[in-house]
Amino acid sequence: MSVSNHFISINWNKIKDLPPTDDEFWGISNEAKDNNEEWLKDVPFGEEGQIFKYFTGLMDFQEWFQEARDSMDPKVVASFSSVFTDVGILYDDEAYAPRPIKKDVEFEWVTGAIPPADILEILDRIAKLDIDETQKAFDAANEENPCDFFEDGVSVVSWIKALEIGLKAVAEDTHGMLLVVG
Repeated sequence: MSVSNHFISINWNKIKDLPPTDDEFWGISNEAKDNNEEWLKDVPFGEEGQIFKYFTGLMDFQEWFQEARDSMDPKVVASFSSVFTDVGILYDDEAYAPRPIKKDVEFEWVTGAIPPADILEILDRIAKLDIDETQKAFDAANEENPCDFFEDGVSVVSWIKALEIGLKAVAEDTHGMLLVVG
């Protein structure tokens, strides 16, 4: 069985109503999606954001990035890492596991739970990313030590834009976001 990441936009007022098991959640989730209910839906990252679902590929990128970042501009590394770690796409160095923001939910099956205010704060950090410098840094690092998971800095910039598109949609709905790995 392959593992994938599931990013779910959720009305934060419903967070207290989540069931205690992931099996129950998937039943409720599928029903809500089938009925086009607005309180819960997949985060629309767009075509470029499909990459976020690939748990194994992101692990490969994580391993490459841990080595490559030593040769990259520390400001680029810090700003990129803070955004992608807080949403659970990059791993925490100490635990080597996803450590996204997790608030208001204690269930183990929920990897991340990001309230609406934190979504807005992450979007603010994305807006402050220096896209040109980020692209240059990833181009140079990939040229020095190629990564199989992305072609060049343009790919990484497309991930940033996909993340921004998805989080803006979550924010427009005044929702928060769940990350469920499974």
